[in-house]
Formats: sequence, C-alpha cells, structure tokens
Amino acid sequence: YIDLLGAPEASAAPHVAVARVEELYSFPDTELRAVIGRYPHLQEVVWLQEEPRNMGAWNYIAPRLRALLPADMPLLYAGRAESATPAEGSLVEHAIEQARIIAQALQGQLQPAAGSLA
Repeated sequence: YIDLLGAPEASAAPHVAVARVEELYSFPDTELRAVIGRYPHLQEVVWLQEEPRNMGAWNYIAPRLRALLPADMPLLYAGRAESATPAEGSLVEHAIEQARIIAQALQGQLQPAAGSLA
C-alpha cells in the first residue's frame, strides 16, 4: 500500500483508486461493497499483494471478492508468481520485483485471475 501510493507512476494514474483491506476475517463484505459502490464506472478490480500468489491473502480473498463484483467484471491479480519461498533471495532482486508489481498494478498489463472474466 505504501509503495503503491508512493510510486512515481501513481501520479500518472489518476484513473486508479486504491482501497486497503486491513482485516481479512471476518471478511469485510459490507465495507467492500460500499467502496465498490462509490465507483459507478468501475471497469476492473485488481488485488495487489506483495507475497507470492500461493501465499498471502489471495486464495482466501479471491472467491469472496468475486462474489461482490458484477459477473462480467474482471478480477485481476498483481503480485509475485507462485513460489516455494516468500522472498526473492536478494535485496536487489526484491526491489526489482517490487517495482514490477507496482508498475503492473498501476499501468495494467495484468492477466485475469483464474476463474475471472477478461
């Protein structure tokens, strides 16, 4: 969240709104429904996480978030690929991957999440 808002690309992406989910359980469906409802021209939702796809919140959040969205709205994932380890192995590689994830989330170039419509 902090990296996303502080990224130089953020100012060049006024079409991107950012919402932060701080508590996963109990799932904040009422609050997320309200956030989604504030954007009548919403075209897609991107879940951004720092952890690899098979770690972190994605597997828990994806079906719950999908249930809040219109059936034809894409739900996209921005983050690290699946991995057996949560870290890149070096600070330099971590910084490069972090920059890629942030740029991907702000500029697009995302693939639909499994089970999502594109």
